[in-house]
Amino acid sequence: MHQRIEELKILVKESPINSIEIKEYPFVSLRINSNTWVEVTITYLVSPKQAAITRTKIIKNILSELNASPSKAMFPKGNSR
Repeated sequence: MHQRIEELKILVKESPINSIEIKEYPFVSLRINSNTWVEVTITYLVSPKQAAITRTKIIKNILSELNASPSKAMFPKGNSR
């Protein structure tokens, strides 16, 4: 993936785009909603053909980690998880 990032940086430099920051690592942002939940946005560079697979892996890993520490991440009881 590092090679693809470098290729993308070269393409951007050759384009009419003035400035764009290409992150070589995932960027995570959190937003607290008024209904007592937290919305997480993860931005990452991935090949379009791998987007769905990668998104599924990330979600499964996040849920696994959150479920491993129920006292830190309190989920509703039942099927509302």
